[in-house]
Amino acid sequence: MPSCSAIGRGFGSHREQWTPRRLKAPLWFRADLGVTLNGATVSAWANQGTDAAGSLAQATADNQPTYTAVSSLGSRPALSFDTVNDVLTGSSANLAQPNFIALAVRTAADVTTGNRGVVDGAIARHYVFAQDGSWKVFAGTVAVVGAAANSANYALQCRVNGAASNARLNGSAWSGVLAVGPTALQSFQVSLVWGGPVGEVIVLDTMPSALIEDRIHAYMRVRYGLW
Repeated sequence: MPSCSAIGRGFGSHREQWTPRRLKAPLWFRADLGVTLNGATVSAWANQGTDAAGSLAQATADNQPTYTAVSSLGSRPALSFDTVNDVLTGSSANLAQPNFIALAVRTAADVTTGNRGVVDGAIARHYVFAQDGSWKVFAGTVAVVGAAANSANYALQCRVNGAASNARLNGSAWSGVLAVGPTALQSFQVSLVWGGPVGEVIVLDTMPSALIEDRIHAYMRVRYGLW
């Protein structure tokens, strides 16, 4: 008869479920982790990554995103931003290129006509944003990633590496080469007039292997019910 300890560990090929914590990313934010509530809004979002200076906050109640326990991102928790003045700031993280960004978000109802930044730096604005119906990356030069539809869910990955950058959306093939400029991601914040839910943000300070890229994409696809 097996011992209780053996039963607790399980048998055969059982493996612990993969999570982004294994990446040891400098910046990792997920809406069910590290959130400080001010009633229905969020006053702080603690970085789950390794950068001690990475956490975000907003002292002004009117500028705080709303916490949504069951969102349109796969019924998972999300922070919903209002397209006007909601923003979480305070991180002094400074990530030089190359860096890698992965997001799980839902666009607002006006990205085909508006300009909505989701991940940017207070020093170099508009790092990843949706504008006039397109996803774009800016690190000194603007490059178009692909189409951005109104009120749609996305898993977005960006390899930010100057003139050798590229990106992909919702399981599609990687884009051709994008020249986005050399600017570092400085004083990281979420967001610049973003509208809609943000479920998760991962930022690495190096380029992951293709295996890890695919694992992140698969994780977001399953977790947020995407494509």
